[in-house]
Amino acid sequence: MSQLIVNKIKSYTFNFNGFDCTFISMALFIGNNLTPAKPFMRKNKAILYWKVGGKQISYNHVKKLIK
Repeated sequence: MSQLIVNKIKSYTFNFNGFDCTFISMALFIGNNLTPAKPFMRKNKAILYWKVGGKQISYNHVKKLIK
């Protein structure tokens, strides 16, 4: 389950399967970590995603939550 919690200018905080995440211009921060999570991209698909709690969350999923 995903839910947008805080919507600030150019910064969005949401909860993804029990993990609080902050999204700032193509970088995803998990919890209070100051280092962004490493993004991944599959070779055969141009889909940007991150691993959060062992599950994948795509840029499109984050974008959908924001809008």
